[in-house]
Amino acid sequence: MVALDLLFKKYPEARDSIRIHAYGAPLDALTVAAVKQFNFQDVLLAHGRLEKDPETGKSGREQVVSKMQAADVLILLHGNDEWCAEYIPSKFYEYLWMGRPIWGITHRNPQLDRMLLDRGSYLSADGDNQSIAMALERIWLDWRRQSLIKPAWNPIGVDQAVNTILANVKQ
Repeated sequence: MVALDLLFKKYPEARDSIRIHAYGAPLDALTVAAVKQFNFQDVLLAHGRLEKDPETGKSGREQVVSKMQAADVLILLHGNDEWCAEYIPSKFYEYLWMGRPIWGITHRNPQLDRMLLDRGSYLSADGDNQSIAMALERIWLDWRRQSLIKPAWNPIGVDQAVNTILANVKQ
């Protein structure tokens, strides 16, 4: 929220264009408080869990995939628990298949960072407010110039995953 606040102070027109859509679980109490504190009710839109749409027949999952494919940038919030340094979130693989630019905000996970960078992503370190603010400003400027990073279409397959695991075991 701090990064958004800084961006909106530097580029007030950005507030008219930036919308962050959150799907799935409800927002946690800290996020709800931050949204109120910064008055970002119009910026962060929490949709919660989507159910089957009776008009279109699309499941909640199908609706979210459609929204993800239409997004300008997908934000991968990795978390900040210590175990986040040791795993690759399944959401990452799903994001790769969407073919949209990804902004990863990761926690001490060099392997995930490398995977994101190898596929052409924006990257910030969780807890590094300066890194997050700089990445958000770059995304905003790239979006305005219609030059968002084009992700490398390089989803990870089973063969690649097995070879990587075996190489790490040999080390």
